[in-house]
Amino acid sequence: MKFFFTTLLFFSITLSIPAQSLIIEKEFNSSYYELNQLEINLTAEAISIAKDIQNIFLENLSGKKIFKSSPAENYFLIANFQFSNEKIDYPVEVRVFDRNGQVVFPFKFLAPFDLPHPLLNVNDNGVLALFDPLSFKVKLVSRDSIREVELIKDIPFEMEKAAFVEMDDDFLFILTSQSALDITENASNAVLYQVNIQDLGIKKKEIDYNTPTLLRVIGGNVFVSGVKFENLKPVGKTLKYDLQLNQLASNEKIIEKLIPFENRLYAKYFNVIFELEFDLAVSIEYQLSGNERILDIAKSNEKIIVVTNIAEKNNLYCFLPGLSIDFKEPLDIFGVNKIEDLSISGNHLIIRHDSKSVEIKTNRN
Repeated sequence: MKFFFTTLLFFSITLSIPAQSLIIEKEFNSSYYELNQLEINLTAEAISIAKDIQNIFLENLSGKKIFKSSPAENYFLIANFQFSNEKIDYPVEVRVFDRNGQVVFPFKFLAPFDLPHPLLNVNDNGVLALFDPLSFKVKLVSRDSIREVELIKDIPFEMEKAAFVEMDDDFLFILTSQSALDITENASNAVLYQVNIQDLGIKKKEIDYNTPTLLRVIGGNVFVSGVKFENLKPVGKTLKYDLQLNQLASNEKIIEKLIPFENRLYAKYFNVIFELEFDLAVSIEYQLSGNERILDIAKSNEKIIVVTNIAEKNNLYCFLPGLSIDFKEPLDIFGVNKIEDLSISGNHLIIRHDSKSVEIKTNRN
């Protein structure tokens, strides 16, 4: 393993214009994450992990990188996909780190150049899960073992499938479409699998979706959402299960992201934000303008942060509980473009965009 020593470029900025509610504190020429006082920078050429300005892990490694943390942030993974312009299989390297930024174990495999790569996740015991949406095979990897289970045999070979994976300490959950359907087909096409991490036992539940849109484990419950087309019109359904896949509640909404906030749930779909009870009853629904697309949502202290795109421009909304707007600010003046996702660290908002990152805080109380 070769190490390099460099300083990733960032700028300290104090934009304090009275009319603005946002202050940009730092910009990074990397995909930047903060986790357990660690600062993680991912570029096309390198992985860097530091704490208190001291380097913990530095490696020169070219490729596309993906970051994902376990639910309680006890572990995280960094995957590197070394894609090639040639039509050849490419190496994938996954490293699982503990909360102190130390490598627990690496896992390497060769991925076919023209096929979707496995979906990855890690739980709070440091177990790495890989789900192949083409073969429906699952690998569970730990420091001491590699185990494999096949969810179903003789699955049709189709590339266009929607799939999601979530983990807790005991189970791996997989929500996936079974085949590629177009909007004219009115068939049940989604399956929710539960894989017991200890004994590899499998449970499954068929769901009446054309395409799934969400899988999330929150507070000992499994939430799934999806869409079915009836007369070419989308019809949604969101379901709540316990960990044994017993249905507890449902509604008729399509949800793309779901976050818990105090004793409520907040969700987004296209240009709509929902406030939900835990029985999935919709208490408030807030719709943005027709062409404005919600890119991501997050919670920060007592507020809901929403980033959107409209006519190639990006906006940030801050909502109070009850979905009243605290403020709205354009992000384009800060150079934010092609937003990928966002996260909250303390009282800072981190927006990753176009392989760069910006750290923002509000100057409003």
